[in-house]
Parts: sequence; structure tokens; C-alpha cells
Amino acid sequence: MPYRQVKKKGYKNVTYSRNVVNESRLGYTEIPIHRPKFIFFEFQGLRANIPHWIFFGNVLVNKWCNTSFSLSDYTSAARTSKIKEPGDTYVNATSFPAAQGGPTNGGGNTELVSAADGSLKGLFYLQSNASLNFPTNTDGTNFSALDVSVMDRDEALSYAATKFYGMGQYEDWYEHTTTEYETRREKYYYYETVYYDREHGRDGDYGGGQTASSGSISVSNSVSIGYSYGDTAQVDPGLAGAAGLGPVGGYSGITGPNSVNSGLGNRGGVSQVM
Repeated sequence: MPYRQVKKKGYKNVTYSRNVVNESRLGYTEIPIHRPKFIFFEFQGLRANIPHWIFFGNVLVNKWCNTSFSLSDYTSAARTSKIKEPGDTYVNATSFPAAQGGPTNGGGNTELVSAADGSLKGLFYLQSNASLNFPTNTDGTNFSALDVSVMDRDEALSYAATKFYGMGQYEDWYEHTTTEYETRREKYYYYETVYYDREHGRDGDYGGGQTASSGSISVSNSVSIGYSYGDTAQVDPGLAGAAGLGPVGGYSGITGPNSVNSGLGNRGGVSQVM
């Protein structure tokens, strides 16, 4: 059968989806404890050249101090220096970090002696880990130097104190995922099998029987009945008479089939147009 594939165009709706990560700020949460930090301290007005003990809050912290550092040592240190920002580098230390010189007098809570001018200064390493940490207080934390080894100002003859303030906040965010959908109209192509009319050179479905190519009957002002055989055309007077019409033209005298039907076989028949 004369069928062929024809490319055609169509449109369809296509839905796309994507996951989108969203963040919502919920506010801030106070950090409850101090982070690890080096603090420069200087107490003045103490009795000169006598032992002192230093307390942060109510905790004796002599072993966390090194009195060999000056103010310029601290202020001139690079921003990347561990003195300025130790992070968690010394979080497991049990006294002033050895990498920074260790505690004065070799460690322990050995007394620290005031200078001849009645001052006592150096660096204090504020530790913060699971076993030792200090809470942040809105009204600050007492930082004291006394000439007695207990935190009792009434017992001290030499005493100086200040307060250390520190605070921090966590910024709280809520992260969640949502799915977004988008529908688009898109073009697509497909192939369709169609009947092809070879005689007229076009697609379609015309149905019906086939017309014989070698037999013809035409009516104009006159009637011509004949058939073709090979390359020679002949007119059959008997066939014309059977149709009740007089033939036009003469018989060629070329031998051929006895009737149109026998010449055409099954490819067609005789038609009469009135």
C-alpha cells in the first residue's frame, strides 16, 4: 500500500519542579560561657615586692598567668597571632599554654610577686572547656589580686580589683526546603503514517476501486470507445454498437483482443456517460 511517514508538530504542557533551600532568621541566643582568650591585666597600687594571688570570679588562676608579657607585647601582636585569637588551640591545656611560655614560676598556684612600683601585670589565659569554664555575666566578672590565697578581701592588706566584661550571641537560623513547580508549553515533533495518492501526488484516503490505465470511454460531441494494446490504439465497432452509439473513426485493422474486458483484464470496465 502507498503509505509514508509524515513529520508533524504538536504542543504539550510539561511541569518542572525544583527544591529550594530557604533560610529564616529566628533571632539571637546569648552565649552562656566565655570562649578561650588571652587577657592582658595590670594591677596597680599594691604593696611592693610581696606575693599576690589572682582570682577570676572566685577561682584562683595564678597557674593561668604569665607576668613576663608587657602591654606592647599584646597590642603589637599580629592579628593572626594565637595571643590575639587562640581559638581552640589550647583548649586542652591545664595551665598557661607552654607554647606561649607557660605559667610564671613553673606552674601550680605559686604566688606572683608585685613589682617595686606596686604593679602586677601580664597575660591571663581564660580557659574554656568541659572541665573549666567561666559564665558570662551581664554585670561582669570580678578580676582581683590579693596578698592572701583565699578570695577574702577583708583578710587582705594588699588588694586591687577590676571587672571583665564579655558577651556573645549566636545568630539563629531555620533552614527548610520547599518544592516549586512551573508548567511550560513546549513544542514537540512526531511521525504519522498516512495514505499517499500517487496519481494526484498528495496525502489522503480516497478509497474506491482503481481505474484501468489502458481502457477509456469519453463523451463529447461524439463518442469514442476503444482500448489500447501495446503501443497501438484500436476502436471496436461491435463494442460501440453494444453501447447504442455509433463509433467515430475507423477500425485500425490491427489484430487485438475481441473485447474491451479481455483487453483490460481485471483493471477496469465499460462506462457509459449519457
